[in-house]
Amino acid sequence: MAVKRYGLQATRTLWPLIKDYHVKARRKKEEGRPVCWHLSGTPRELLLAMDIVPIFCEGFTAQMSAKGGAGMPYLLLAEAHGYGRDS
Repeated sequence: MAVKRYGLQATRTLWPLIKDYHVKARRKKEEGRPVCWHLSGTPRELLLAMDIVPIFCEGFTAQMSAKGGAGMPYLLLAEAHGYGRDS
C-alpha cells in the first residue's frame, strides 16, 4: 500500500522560491563570488554590502524536513567530516 504524503500549502508555494535562491547562490559561487552560511544574529544587509551571497542556514533544516530530505545519511556524512552530533 502506497503512503500518501501530505504537505502544507505554504511548503508547496515556497519551495520553488527557496530552491531557486539556492540554485542562484550556487551559480554565484561558481562565478567566484563568496557565499556565506550565516546564523540569525548576522545582519544580512552587512553581507550583501560586502558582495557576499548570504544563505540563512538555520532555516535549511526545516526546509529539508518539510521536503522529506533530512535524514540519517546526511547526519552520518556530517559526522564523517568531523562534526559532532551536538554541533
